[in-house]
Amino acid sequence: MPLFDHPAPLCAVAAVVVRLIAGLQAISQNPLLSNRQLDSAYYVAWARDIGGGDVTSAHGIAARSPFILNPLYAYVLAPVTAPFADPAVPVLVLHAVLAAATTALAAVAARRFFGTAAAWTAGVAVALSTALVQLDTHVAVSGLAALLTAGAVFASAPAKDGASARGHGPLAAGLWLGIGALARPITPLALPFFAWNEWKRRSSRRLAGVVLLVATFAACALPSLLRNWAVTGEPIVYTSASGLNLEIGNNPLSRKFRTMVSPLTHFEPVEMHREARALVARELGREPTFSEVSGYFTREAIEEFRREPAASAAFYAQKARWFWSPAEVPSSASLATDLRFAPLLRLAFVPTWFIAAAALVGLIVHRRRRDVVCGPGALMLAHVAVLTLVFPLSHYRSPAIPALAVLAGGAVQAAIVAWHAGTKRATWTIVAGVAAITALGAVPPQPARLREADAMLLAMNCRDRGEHDRAVVYVHEAMDVFREDWPDEPERALPWVVLGEIEAGRKQYRDAIAAFERGLAIEPGRMFQRLELSRAARMGGDFALAESAARRVVDDAPDFALAHAVLGEALVMMQRLSEARREFEIARSLDPRVPIDADALRRVGLPVH
Repeated sequence: MPLFDHPAPLCAVAAVVVRLIAGLQAISQNPLLSNRQLDSAYYVAWARDIGGGDVTSAHGIAARSPFILNPLYAYVLAPVTAPFADPAVPVLVLHAVLAAATTALAAVAARRFFGTAAAWTAGVAVALSTALVQLDTHVAVSGLAALLTAGAVFASAPAKDGASARGHGPLAAGLWLGIGALARPITPLALPFFAWNEWKRRSSRRLAGVVLLVATFAACALPSLLRNWAVTGEPIVYTSASGLNLEIGNNPLSRKFRTMVSPLTHFEPVEMHREARALVARELGREPTFSEVSGYFTREAIEEFRREPAASAAFYAQKARWFWSPAEVPSSASLATDLRFAPLLRLAFVPTWFIAAAALVGLIVHRRRRDVVCGPGALMLAHVAVLTLVFPLSHYRSPAIPALAVLAGGAVQAAIVAWHAGTKRATWTIVAGVAAITALGAVPPQPARLREADAMLLAMNCRDRGEHDRAVVYVHEAMDVFREDWPDEPERALPWVVLGEIEAGRKQYRDAIAAFERGLAIEPGRMFQRLELSRAARMGGDFALAESAARRVVDDAPDFALAHAVLGEALVMMQRLSEARREFEIARSLDPRVPIDADALRRVGLPVH
């Protein structure tokens, strides 16, 4: 059958078709895709800054700090976000194109490693991956990171018999791994394996090959390093988030709730880094460097292991096992919520859970092949290691899918070959191994379902759209499901904070103040929400509360431009115009784009722009 000989193009077409069908339904039905939260919102704002001419990200949302999210995706997004008020469809098309390339690379690599059956396995697994298709409907880095993983796997695959080795040498491998680290800095852990394979496969000029590989990888990191150094004065290679992510994934709360959560910061990108910096500033008694902030949280994670070695070790072991869990742990994109609005996502029926199990079996079966172990095997193990240290969120695990799919293809190919050779026992051993690993991955306890987080995302979406009554319903749904899932735990602050924002939107300022105060009583460190309390108090006529709430944030974070702006607005209402003017000037010196009430600016004699 001629068609059977062409898995790469056929699976690539399937990848595009499934993403467009499921994605267009999701865009038309899922409100979260047009009103983005968390990382998605940050990436869109960042990409628009870049598209508007801020090429070095020195003046926009990423200004005056190292990258806090991986930079490559923002630059790839910039051309498709800048021209559109709502970039949902252009982003979907971009992701579909990336997915086609990812699928083709994985299928070709699997064929060169193992054979045609492996190619079909890898191609179908990537094209119809539940996690990749779902995340490709969102503004999420997963699809780009998966493409770069697939490219690195392709570079490690044997060259086709009789064909040029172009695309499979140290230069290609260094490029794929180096660029991949700019999208998700996991590939550095695979670099030593690729270097070892390069050394062993050569009979001459071994050192030259390894040096070329490592130098190419390092050259890819250079623009990020130079940008961070120029903007902050600190030689930070990729992002300033490594220490924070380590702590958020490893503390008593994260162990208790089986997810990424911290008593020290919140999860929204800007808020998290703002709170982290303020906390370390209080500890040091001065403004910290960005490296000091990351180092502080790294030490917190290490100290937590020393305080609770048994509990911490058990949690790391659970996280390693959860790499093979059926749960797609959400961050800003929840599979459960997306299926609620877009059932056509079920067209993508290949779970990461099953592919990961088959991949591990494939790695074991082909463990004597250095190219397999040091190529797709190294990329899989690098993801396992990083996700064990941090947390196996779906958008962290999904970039490994091309490597997993190729290894799974190796298991399928070996099972078929054994069956046709008459050694059916080997085939059944492979099947039993996959079944055993999938069963082990599904054993309780599992990562938290985060049903309340899903409801809160919907509540915030309705809040932003002015659909206040529906927003309140979702807030109470979040409260109810949290009580069901965690009956012995105290209530959380976020529902009360969002309820305060909803009441402020309805101009019910007394109710808003009460809700904010209840939320802040539970979690006093929420600086953005304390500023919302200040605004609600100002609008409700309680100017003393408005001043005290904003001043507390200024005292905790003196370089927070918005806090000075909100304090100035409160002072204007109290007729303390000279003090207000000073606060506005400080705010603008810290961030010229900080939003300030135009009437307040006019009253203190400052220009409105």
